[in-house]
Amino acid sequence: SVGSSKLQICLQFGLADQSTFALLQQVDAAVAAGRSCINMDAAATTKIVNEEWESAMPALQEFVRIPNLTPARDPEWTTNGLMDKATAHVASWVRDQNVQGCSVEVIKDSGLSPFLYIEIAGTSNSPKAACTFVMYGHLDKQPWGDGWDPDISPTSGLVRDGKLYGRGAGDDGYATFGCIIAVKALQRQGIAHPRLVILAECSEESGSPHLGHYVEKLSPQIGVPTAVFCIDSCVEDYNTFWMTTSLRGALIAVMDVSAIKQGVHSGTFGGFVPDAHRITRKLLNRVEDVDTGRVLLPEFHARIPVMRQEQMKFLADQVGNPCVSRRVQWQPGAH
Repeated sequence: SVGSSKLQICLQFGLADQSTFALLQQVDAAVAAGRSCINMDAAATTKIVNEEWESAMPALQEFVRIPNLTPARDPEWTTNGLMDKATAHVASWVRDQNVQGCSVEVIKDSGLSPFLYIEIAGTSNSPKAACTFVMYGHLDKQPWGDGWDPDISPTSGLVRDGKLYGRGAGDDGYATFGCIIAVKALQRQGIAHPRLVILAECSEESGSPHLGHYVEKLSPQIGVPTAVFCIDSCVEDYNTFWMTTSLRGALIAVMDVSAIKQGVHSGTFGGFVPDAHRITRKLLNRVEDVDTGRVLLPEFHARIPVMRQEQMKFLADQVGNPCVSRRVQWQPGAH
C-alpha cells in the first residue's frame, strides 16, 4: 500500500497474471488520486517506516562494517568467524525489535555457512493467518572491488546526504531489516498480516550452494507458502516503488573439448591436429549468433504475452534507455 502521488507501481516482465497487473493498476490509480489502499493510512505508514529505518540505521551500518565475504571469495570463511558474527548481529537486532509472535533461530550445520530463520505468527483471529508469506534475503557479501572514492571506505558504513555507503548494505543486508520494519509498520497500526517466514542465507553470492540443504531441512517448519518474495533486486530510480516479478534465467554448463588423448608439441603436430579452441568456438556458434548475441536454439525461446509487451513498453517509456539511465561506463569505442 502506497499513498504518495510521486510513487508508482511498475511491473518488470515476469510471472504475475492479468489479475495481479489489474490490482496493481488499481493501486496506482489510488496513489494518483492521493488515496490510501487496503484501509491503510499512507501518511501514518510512511511516518512509521521512516522512524523505524532511522532507528535501524546504526545496526545496518554496523553490519556493513563486518567484512563477511561470500564463501567462494574468502578461503578462510570457515575459521575467521566473520559470517557467524554478521548473522549473530542481524539476529540480535531482530530479537530486540520485540515483534509480536516472532521467533529467531540461527542454524549452522557442519561444513555449511550459517542460516537465519525467522518466523512471525499471523495475526490471531484473522483469515490472513492461514497464509504463509516467505521472505528471502542473504547476508554474505561480494568483494568491494575498485572505484570507491578516496574518502569512503567500503566497510565504513558512512551515511552522507541521506545515503548509506558500504558493501553489503543494498546487496543484500537491508533485506532482513526491511522485512521486519514492514511487519512492525503493520503491527503498530493494528493491521492484520499473514504468517511470515524470513530466510537469510550466507552463500548467495557463491551461487547458493548451501540454501537447498537448509530449505529442505526446514521445509516442515516453513510449510506451503502462499507467496514467496525475494528481497534482492534492483531499482531504476529512487522516486518509484518497484516490484520485480521475474528475472532472466541462467544456464551453467561445463564443456570439455578434446581431439587427442594427450598433449603433444605444436611444432611437431600443429597443423594437422585440430585446434580444440577452434572446435569450441564452432560449437558455441551453434548456440549463439556471434554477431548479434541471439540464442539460436528454439527451445530457449517463448512467445511473449501481450501483457508483458505492454508492461515492457510502459517501463521503457518511464525510464528511457537503460544504457543512459544506468550510467554504464563504457570503454572507448565499445558503445
